[in-house]
Amino acid sequence: MASGDGPFKARDDILPGLRMVWSGKHCIFCMHRPGAPALILAVLHERMDIVARLTARLR
Repeated sequence: MASGDGPFKARDDILPGLRMVWSGKHCIFCMHRPGAPALILAVLHERMDIVARLTARLR
């Protein structure tokens, strides 16, 4: 994940460059950074209102 490789889903609707991947019951959001490891922004449980929680953190 840190290398930026994998089955990510682009979530540019929330923030340009944002990527999302599911791991079990958790949703991991990260930003791709060329030449550097991915920046993990949030790890949220599927029962949370994921989009609302992430949007609040990015404000």
